[in-house]
Amino acid sequence: MKKVLLFNFYKGILYRGIPIYSSNLITALEKKGCIVNEWSCPKFAHKLPRAIIDVLFVFCEQVIVPILTILGQYEKVIYPYNSCSLISAFSKKSLLIIHDFIPNKRIKTRLSVSALYIVLTQRFHAFLKRDVAFVSATTKRIGMNVNWLKECNVYLFPNSFYQLEAKLTQNSDQKCNTESYAVLISGNGSNKEFDHAMHLWKRCTYATSHKLKVIGLGSYREWALNILKELEIENVQVLPILTDDELLSKLKNASMVWAHSTHEGFGRPVIEGRICGKSVLASNISAFREHRDESVYLYDDYSFCEKYQLAYVKNDTAGYKIKYHIILEEEIEKWLLAN
Repeated sequence: MKKVLLFNFYKGILYRGIPIYSSNLITALEKKGCIVNEWSCPKFAHKLPRAIIDVLFVFCEQVIVPILTILGQYEKVIYPYNSCSLISAFSKKSLLIIHDFIPNKRIKTRLSVSALYIVLTQRFHAFLKRDVAFVSATTKRIGMNVNWLKECNVYLFPNSFYQLEAKLTQNSDQKCNTESYAVLISGNGSNKEFDHAMHLWKRCTYATSHKLKVIGLGSYREWALNILKELEIENVQVLPILTDDELLSKLKNASMVWAHSTHEGFGRPVIEGRICGKSVLASNISAFREHRDESVYLYDDYSFCEKYQLAYVKNDTAGYKIKYHIILEEEIEKWLLAN
């Protein structure tokens, strides 16, 4: 039984992405007998300007977490935000989780401060030959061909859905409404291309004849609404930040789920939609293809409208069997036994 510290800094600040991944990872670790403590940003700092929160993240990752690891006598420490502590890298306790290689790709074009921070910490961690985990087979496949990662112990820690499965079990008899709508799971990142997704939607007469609800932009509603205003789109509702129960209700009552992106580390929205028994319309990218079954419709700019209609019509699908929990638990066991 190992004592593990997990640095889930943005829990309570961000409501999708890595915070959800980290919370589910804790469940998997506990299933393997670990004692897990989660360290997040103090609540009093949640309302600070985002730039200050990001600086606080760096300070906590580089200074506070290594100190807590020593004082708390933790046997393992997990850094799930693509970056890691330089101090922790000197021990064999730290695990760096890589979701994607977007910051590394930017080296060839432009290098932001955040990308520089991620790249430097990753390279230092890898230079000392420390443990690295990837969140998907797609990301791991890319990582295995990266020269500076070749000396690291590599694991596959895929996204998991323990919490969503538990919620579905609790709300199995939840009453459905009769409103007809599709759900777009999006975000404000450049890879989500929200403006381009709305251009595609606007050009498809079949799509515009139904209501669309957007999830994942609760903290950026004004930004999203301005895009809709510029495009003169009226039949799209940008939802506020949702509770877990509200999110589940929106997915279960939707006619279909739509995920648009240029690149993803894992492609969580596809599985979220399928677990809820919905057909899914998804961009034709490797992370989404990894989860494809007969109810996942992949599209490009030219086939969008055709695939949208197919996904919308097929709105009563069989359940989706999650294969990733077994993989995750097996990989955790390997990691725990290795050191």
